[in-house]
Amino acid sequence: MTTDSLKKDDDIILLKTVKDGGFSVVVNEKNRKKTTGLQTDATDFVLNATLSANGQNLSAKEVEEKGKHILLMMAELAPQDGFEGILISQMITAYDQGMKCFSKADLNIESSKIYERFMNQGVKLMRLYNQQLETLDKHRRKGKQKMTVEHVHVHEGGQAIVGNVNQGENL
Repeated sequence: MTTDSLKKDDDIILLKTVKDGGFSVVVNEKNRKKTTGLQTDATDFVLNATLSANGQNLSAKEVEEKGKHILLMMAELAPQDGFEGILISQMITAYDQGMKCFSKADLNIESSKIYERFMNQGVKLMRLYNQQLETLDKHRRKGKQKMTVEHVHVHEGGQAIVGNVNQGENL
């Protein structure tokens, strides 16, 4: 699945104004599964939660643009199910907030305490992002690992097996 079909689709999300003057977004039905791995209204919940964590004090136009960018990022990572969709939305938030911390640190370079605080927070968020990425990878591999041996040295008197070796369950 490519994101080209999403880029060409002007109505990826619909923007709704809610009572408190804020905004809520609704993902059109044909894009739900490919962006969040979900096929229900839970897609809208995931996107709105991600937007609220990443888009405070934005205008309606900015909310719509940010929502489209988040959906494009989610589609690029191609969630296969709801678990992956939610994990990917968390990854986007951790990444976005981490980068904001680095940006704020750069703006406060004269004050070492503030600079250090923002840098440390950014590093923690990037570490969280990497852990989430490992979790996504492990989930997609179903916990299986593969090891490839490229170089083998067999010394005089030694023995080697050439070919595929599978470990039995009874070992």
